[in-house]
Amino acid sequence: MNRKLTVYGSMLCPDCVEAERILKERRIAHEFINITDSMANLKAFLAYRDRETIFAEIRAAGRVGIPFFVLESGTPTFDLETAIGAVSEA
Repeated sequence: MNRKLTVYGSMLCPDCVEAERILKERRIAHEFINITDSMANLKAFLAYRDRETIFAEIRAAGRVGIPFFVLESGTPTFDLETAIGAVSEA
């Protein structure tokens, strides 16, 4: 399967569970990285969270910022429909 979309999330997060359900239902090629499964996964997510300006408001509000989507182009987004649209256009 060609993975064009990376999703950072946790199965402990209802929004992430719903996003994963929708992606599977629509048969969108993606890789779901569960940040609560391993320290390596958490570190990979935190590398984005600590450096990307898209997270500024999230960090200021004390929120985690998942689900978080990274498009094949490297573009980050929090919007599921934007992520799905980008994959569908590819």
